Amino acid sequence: MRAYRIILAILLAGGVTRADYHYASHQGSDEYPYTSWETAAALIQDALNAAQPYDTVYVGEGTWNEADTNWTGNLAIIGMGMQISELENYELAPITNYGDTVLIEGFSFLGDWENHTLSPGISCRNMGYVLVKNNYFSGTAWAVRGNMSGQVVNNIFEENCGVLSTYAIKNDLLFADNTIIHDGWCSSFLLDDVHPDTSIVHIRNNFFFEGDNQNNVFDFWWAVNARIHNNIFYRKINIESPVHFTFGYSSDKIHFFSNTIDGRSEEESPSPIITGMKYTPVNDTTRTIDNNIIVNCEVGVYNQRAYPAKLRYNDLFDIEQYFEGLGEFIEGNVFTDPMFMDSSDFYLQAFSPAIDAGDPDVFDSDGSRSDIGAYGGPNGESYEYFDLPPRIPDNLRAEVSPEMDTVFIFWRFNTESDFDRYQVHRDTLPDFEPDIFNMVGEPDTSMYIDADFDWSHSYYYKISGVDNQDNMSDYSEQLGVIFTGMEDNFDPNLPRSSVLYQNYPNPFNQNTVIKYYLPDIGYQPAEVKLEIYDILGRAVRTLVDDHQYPGEYSVSWDGRDERMDDLPSGVYFCRLLVSRAELTKPMKLVLMR
Repeated sequence: MRAYRIILAILLAGGVTRADYHYASHQGSDEYPYTSWETAAALIQDALNAAQPYDTVYVGEGTWNEADTNWTGNLAIIGMGMQISELENYELAPITNYGDTVLIEGFSFLGDWENHTLSPGISCRNMGYVLVKNNYFSGTAWAVRGNMSGQVVNNIFEENCGVLSTYAIKNDLLFADNTIIHDGWCSSFLLDDVHPDTSIVHIRNNFFFEGDNQNNVFDFWWAVNARIHNNIFYRKINIESPVHFTFGYSSDKIHFFSNTIDGRSEEESPSPIITGMKYTPVNDTTRTIDNNIIVNCEVGVYNQRAYPAKLRYNDLFDIEQYFEGLGEFIEGNVFTDPMFMDSSDFYLQAFSPAIDAGDPDVFDSDGSRSDIGAYGGPNGESYEYFDLPPRIPDNLRAEVSPEMDTVFIFWRFNTESDFDRYQVHRDTLPDFEPDIFNMVGEPDTSMYIDADFDWSHSYYYKISGVDNQDNMSDYSEQLGVIFTGMEDNFDPNLPRSSVLYQNYPNPFNQNTVIKYYLPDIGYQPAEVKLEIYDILGRAVRTLVDDHQYPGEYSVSWDGRDERMDDLPSGVYFCRLLVSRAELTKPMKLVLMR
């Protein structure tokens, strides 16, 4: 409260002459002027009416559902905390402040998301200064909106139609240290007419989580001066539209820097994360996108209309297409694994290529060259870089070549910049303990060729990764290559290993038939998976995922993906896995539309 009164004293003309406290509670006796919890008002509006400028109004626990409450008059209005003082389903905007300074803290603003009876959260008019902090917003039409300036900090926004809508701002607005979860329907942020010569909107140090909204994250319209920096966007994927950052019509000064964006999604085809421009501007303007980490998406930066955009000193990784529609102004970018400590916080490990790799003219809080990502730059954090072991090897598979008496073991390659080698362990017993006596190789690639084995045995493999500092990962899941009982169980006229026959017809236009054979070896029924992959190695259709007994099988494929959409013409591959081992070579299929 002391800090709040200092803010009032600085921002408002005149001195603070008096400062009383007023209370609203469901347990009070409702005695004017409501100056204690015992005499607290039964209605919030009554306590507000009793207050004078610079007073504080406390609101007790419980649910409040008054309509058309006018919170104004240079006040501090404080609830007992999130989930304790709940403002539920207001019919009109509960906060209307006409040019005043208002502190709003410690409330839950609740609308009815499922039944679409959405109420606004906080609505401000006539450019007052508003400090909104430590509140919870859920199910509201717009959590915070209006032509106000001030600060929106340390709040939680969950499943709202929109988070922040502002217009005609003539002073600065700070949106910082908030958590935004599952926002939807409207754009999360709609900024319009922010007077770029006199004011700036800062959106910084926020955490955006699992956005499933059907519009943009940011819409910047007329005359916007915005700085979006040091935020984390996790699984921020727009399924319906490929546009997440829409830059508006004219006089925009948009700088998107020092953010971390992880576009991973449960959907098969993540959409682009950033757009440079959606609408044709009145004046040629340049968008600056620098010092960001962008990972796990189809397109890193998508500039729909190819207007000038600078993309500098970013780290883009695990992306199918880094840039689209950008043209020149691309410099200093890297395309390597940023090496996060953990995908829940995105701090960088020691030896990360994103450390001290940002804009050379920008510095971290410790004075070193800026790191790339959400913790880089002067508004980032200074923290210790820990040296973690490599990622555990995964996606193990085997291919057997009877002609060469060889087993090929494959897995996903580690991408850490300090990675050195693998250690491969093998035993004839399942669930064995790896040690120096059963280590059979130390390859520096994600493949091991095993030519020293007996066809009458089964073999089991486990693999670990080792970095340049000799930190070793945990061991991979066990991969089994089963040959036990081959001599006893095979008819001499039948194949002794799995067979994947060439499809017919090939090439094909609408349908093709795929046949495969399962031998009588190992445990039965065997776990069988038959999958179609595109030329980039992405699984597009699972045809079989079942347990099957030995014998010959056939299945047809209609050239469609899992969503039953027609795939384009091209080369595809069919893979057969039996008991999680790939004992046959992939088969090539040619689809011709």
